[in-house]
Amino acid sequence: MIHISGQVALGEDGRALFPGEVARQTRVAMENIKAVLAEFGATTEDVLRKNTYYVGLNDWRKTVPIRAEYFREGVCATGVAVDALVVPELLIEMEVVAMV
Repeated sequence: MIHISGQVALGEDGRALFPGEVARQTRVAMENIKAVLAEFGATTEDVLRKNTYYVGLNDWRKTVPIRAEYFREGVCATGVAVDALVVPELLIEMEVVAMV
């Protein structure tokens, strides 16, 4: 079982990438997840559950087509609206559980 949490769009300098752009931040988080899964010999096809934390619940619709590019249908999912994330410019944080 692989648990990956805290996936956000941060640059190497610890600053948020693409402030104000939830779609681009989602793609960065998804690529991070994909890379970590690969380190364990897994892919996004192995994901059983995904949780997404949104700053501003209205943004979730902008992320649906991007997430659909990575995850198969039927993956258990939860979306939660939060007031803020640790880095104020971040709009989305993702975590997944996968089984290989």
